[in-house]
Amino acid sequence: MAGVCALILSANPDLTALEVKDIVQRTADKIGTKDEYNTGHSIRFGHGRVNAEAAVIEALRLKDPS
Repeated sequence: MAGVCALILSANPDLTALEVKDIVQRTADKIGTKDEYNTGHSIRFGHGRVNAEAAVIEALRLKDPS
């Protein structure tokens, strides 16, 4: 997990810790059935499987273009 956070911050060093956490949670691949997730979280799988590629792409998308 620390490695993925480092990748996210290398793509967009202006992100806060909370923004990095949010990106990791939002870009995680949902595993198991859809019924197991309530508001994006599963008791069994948390937010899902970390998707480093999707997280870095999202960090780059949020990067200030200036």
